[in-house]
Amino acid sequence: MRGEQVGDEPAYYLAAQVGDTVSDVGVLGLVEQLGEPDPGARQAAADALAAVGADAVASLVAALRGGQAPVAGLSARVLMRIGDPVLGPVAETLAATADPEVERLAAWTFSNLQVSGKAAYVSALAHRSPNVRARAAYVFQQMRQHGVAFVPALAALLTMILCQRPSCGSHGHGQSWTILDSAGTR
Repeated sequence: MRGEQVGDEPAYYLAAQVGDTVSDVGVLGLVEQLGEPDPGARQAAADALAAVGADAVASLVAALRGGQAPVAGLSARVLMRIGDPVLGPVAETLAATADPEVERLAAWTFSNLQVSGKAAYVSALAHRSPNVRARAAYVFQQMRQHGVAFVPALAALLTMILCQRPSCGSHGHGQSWTILDSAGTR
């Protein structure tokens, strides 16, 4: 819908103002508008896409993977606002990409999602991709003392990593790893 006019206003402004459904404007058209030179047009498109939510995720992830600035960066910001429905698709993008810029944007997006609760990241600690596991652990690290509740999940990640080595359960000197709680007990 780039450039389409309705009266004196572009269609995206009217859709944002009168609350039309996104099907009236189109998700792909809104994603395209993230690349408009006018900051107001970009913001209106971003707000509309965030309001669409889960139905916009596939198109936004595709734009993030496309890596074209500013669309990829704005897509990342919108995905962060959408939150929970984005976790899986962005984790898969992070796991699959070989492009360093896409990896950077996907990692940033993944780590900054506005999810309903940080527990949403627990399943990512067991993801097949080391990049995804590392970003999930980073989320808990950033929680500082509030992340203590997730120590058992992080301990399970550590155990999984250690058991992928030939000397599972040992750090190479015949001594076993033991995870202690804050009181120093097993």
